[in-house]
Formats: sequence, C-alpha cells, structure tokens
Amino acid sequence: MNLHGMVTGIIGIINPNVSITIARSAGWKPGADGAQVPQYTFTYGVPAQIQPMATDDLRQIEGLNIQGNKMAVYFTGDWGTIIRVGQFGGDLLLFPDQTWWLATINVENWPDWSKIIAVQQVNPPLGTPPLPPLDVWPS
Repeated sequence: MNLHGMVTGIIGIINPNVSITIARSAGWKPGADGAQVPQYTFTYGVPAQIQPMATDDLRQIEGLNIQGNKMAVYFTGDWGTIIRVGQFGGDLLLFPDQTWWLATINVENWPDWSKIIAVQQVNPPLGTPPLPPLDVWPS
C-alpha cells in the first residue's frame, strides 16, 4: 500500500512539493594534482517535500555532533544517505533557492518513500561541478 501516495496531495495543499536536483555521488577521480575529486550523476526535477525538523528528529540526531542548518526532506522512493560500511554516500541536494544540502541521515526508509535529514553546505561544496544550465531545470 502506497501511503505516501495517498497523503502527498493533501500535505501539498499546505506545503507544496518543490523540484530539486539530486547530485548522487559517483565515487572519486584523481585530479591533476593527484587529489581525489568527487564525481556526481545528476537527477533533475525530483519532487520533494521540505520541512523543518520535528522535535523527535532533533532528539534522534542530538548526540551525533551534526552542526549547521538542518531540514527534513521527504522523497518518493528509496533514497539512501551516508553508509560508510557500504562505502557510499555524499549525495548532494540542490534546492530551488540554489543552496546545496548534504544528505546525512536516513530517518525513515519505506518501500515507497524516504525521509532524510539534510545539512546546508557551503555554496557550492568543493568538488561540485558548476550548476547545470537553466534550460534543463523543470519549470
């Protein structure tokens, strides 16, 4: 049963979905100086529900020493975050206001939706390619 699909329209009346770009980490490539340069694959026009963090979310990450501006982001589908054991993570989210956010914690992961905590990054983070041309952004 797709519960997220049933409620997303109702939630969207109060807090509409926004289209974001996801820069999924695709590993590293050596730069000219031998340093590791992160690589990304882009997914444009991903509908997301961006909300302030709830009290329970704040309690859950309280002891993790994650500092900075944090938001809860709901996605349709299964989106991962940082999993060191699996050696993946480092996905970046580009919000419509052109701010970059790092997907840090997967708070809830269901077959049809995910809720992650994202932390705002320096604009743009080191190693991030230039923004895509505006003609590939959904209207």
